[in-house]
Amino acid sequence: MLGDARKKLEKSLITTFIASHAVASAENREQLTKEAEKEKTETFKNNDKKHIEKLKSAIKGNWFKAAQKALENTRNKCNDI
Repeated sequence: MLGDARKKLEKSLITTFIASHAVASAENREQLTKEAEKEKTETFKNNDKKHIEKLKSAIKGNWFKAAQKALENTRNKCNDI
């Protein structure tokens, strides 16, 4: 009976002091990863728009239309993320 109480106490101590820190660290890493992903996606979208404008001023004709369509398709896929 004393052994069971000791095991319960040890489990409680581990849960309180070690597991809570590990959970907090994992949640923190997950949040940082999500923020970095959002930042990279926004950077890509902004750069994509800038590249289209530069191409539009530099290139004319069917090739540009095909390149613009490809970039827009890529942007749409990023919006789905």
